[in-house]
This record gives sequence, C-alpha cells and structure tokens, in this order.
Amino acid sequence: MKTVWNAITTWVSNNAFFVWLGSIVLIVLGWEKIKSDIKKEAKKAERSAIAQKQAEVRVRVNERSTEIINEERQHADAALQARDHSPDYPSSDSVRDDIARVIFRD
Repeated sequence: MKTVWNAITTWVSNNAFFVWLGSIVLIVLGWEKIKSDIKKEAKKAERSAIAQKQAEVRVRVNERSTEIINEERQHADAALQARDHSPDYPSSDSVRDDIARVIFRD
C-alpha cells in the first residue's frame, strides 16, 4: 500500500499539469482568503466609525438637553419673578393663611 501511495505521489509531483493545477488552486484559495480578510477589516472599521459617531451624537444630545433644561429653568424663574413683582398678584400678607399655603406653597 505504501509503495502504491509513493508511486502516485511521485507521478503527480512529476506531472506538470498537476503542479500547475495545484498552483492555481492555491492561488485562488489564497486570493479568497485575502479578500475575506479585507472585507472583515472594512466591516470592523465601519463599525468602529459608526460607534464613534453614535457616541458623539449622544454627547451632543446630552449637551442640548442640558441647554434646553437650563433655558426652561430660566424662563420659569423669570415668569415667577415677574409674577411675584406684579402689582396685580397678591402678596402673602394680603391673603388668608389657608389660601396662602396653596398659592405660595408655604
């Protein structure tokens, strides 16, 4: 059995057609491996770029939310101050105690 195997491998390795065929198969397989590696690296780079952009968007959204909250707080404070200094709005001294607790949250 060993001699048959040795005879077959010797004949195949000495036959130029099989050597060329083997070389072409190895080249094609190597090229496919290179292409798949390039695709994997491109997907990995794309994912990291997307993750970075999402992180930047999250930061901008948080900053804008903080700005909106601060603007709303300023508007509310200005409205309360305008209400408290309005001559039409009653002071806590001119209203009964039980009503003053509701209006002024004392």
